[in-house]
Amino acid sequence: MSSREPVHPEELLLLDYLIGQLPAETSDQVRRHVAGCRACRRTIADLSLTVDELDRLPTVVIPHDAPGGAVGSRRPPRARLRSYLPATAVVLIAIAVFTALGLGRQAPPPTPPTSRVVSLSLPDGLTSLRTLLPRVVEDAPVYVRADRAIDEYILLVPADVIPEVADRLEAEPPGPDRVYVMPQSG
Repeated sequence: MSSREPVHPEELLLLDYLIGQLPAETSDQVRRHVAGCRACRRTIADLSLTVDELDRLPTVVIPHDAPGGAVGSRRPPRARLRSYLPATAVVLIAIAVFTALGLGRQAPPPTPPTSRVVSLSLPDGLTSLRTLLPRVVEDAPVYVRADRAIDEYILLVPADVIPEVADRLEAEPPGPDRVYVMPQSG
């Protein structure tokens, strides 16, 4: 390994940066690194999707574990709830990471891919992709989400046309831009 290889911040540090939990000096250091590191920008994009998914989860009231008759000096319900939020967030993120990495379970049998990644050359970014779409997707509704900072695009299409759309995109000249072809939800 070369000593010039960049040192990437750990994922938990990038998560703290993403949710604004770092001191100003550390946040500035991470921001400077991320500005020049495509891999860390991708990690932040993945973490952002995970945090968005966690935000969509329903909240559940956690019963207090004190015995029924014990009153003592209790804090108001809102203060108690606020004290549980950081721990709950950490637990939910840990569950999401374990689930995403598949830790603690056997690998499921292989299934056909439900999404595909295609590398293309999109010189004008989203404009190039929108020009290309009518040739690739004929009658299906398509939704596009772009992350211009890292030249990645997500096409949400009906699940049954994913292979056809990805095959047509792969027929285009390859390049540095990544297009994720994913199924629409719902």
